Amino acid sequence: MPRVQRTVLKERQRLLLEVVENRPGIPMADLEALLGYGWGSLYTHLRVLEKLGLVEVRARGKFRLVFPAGARREEVDAAVPRRLGRPARAVAHLIVKDPGRGIEEYAAKLPIGRRASYYHVERFVRMGLVTTGQEGRYVDLRPTSKLYELLGIPAKG
Repeated sequence: MPRVQRTVLKERQRLLLEVVENRPGIPMADLEALLGYGWGSLYTHLRVLEKLGLVEVRARGKFRLVFPAGARREEVDAAVPRRLGRPARAVAHLIVKDPGRGIEEYAAKLPIGRRASYYHVERFVRMGLVTTGQEGRYVDLRPTSKLYELLGIPAKG
């Protein structure tokens, strides 16, 4: 990026651009939490950066992902599956922290409710993030290496 453009940017915009360059595909919600900006402020600064041609905001499902301008297609595609919302992330972390339990046990420990817990677990199984084992009526859940990778946690041997 030309040096002139960077000097014209406000401090908050420079910081925002730096984060986006270091973490291509970061969701706007994560940017808001990471930088502590209000939603309106974040949106305004992103629009300025978009108009200058420095970033691109792309919708992927319910997420709005922010990329440096000219991000390659592979970067865009790679960013999508690694994104989980807060409830899904809570379920995933619980399964990783305490594997081998049943969905009822996990649901009891989560503030999102039983129905939402079931929804996320079923989705994880379809995505290959969690495997199930069954002994009689009892079904236990185990994280796969793909789930560890998605959460950025080293897989247990």
